[in-house]
Amino acid sequence: MERGDHLISPRTGYSHHGRYLGRNKVIHYTGFSHGRHKGVIAITSLDEFCQGESFTIQTYPFRLYTHEESAQRALTRLGEDWYDILLNNCEHF
Repeated sequence: MERGDHLISPRTGYSHHGRYLGRNKVIHYTGFSHGRHKGVIAITSLDEFCQGESFTIQTYPFRLYTHEESAQRALTRLGEDWYDILLNNCEHF
């Protein structure tokens, strides 16, 4: 697994998305992943991100940003709390 990888973990009825930061840390919109109505972009452990589920790494035939650029762009949004289930959710992030 490489820093900046796009991770996807299955949930009941949807998939949760985040960016791997290395050292078993993931940055993601917490949103409904913890039963909250609104969440923030936070850094958690890989285990907390997966919540007992597996994960896959989304691969892309073409990347607009390098892995490191993807990680750095994600970090600029740390603490953001504009979660919206339809317009700004973990997959959008």
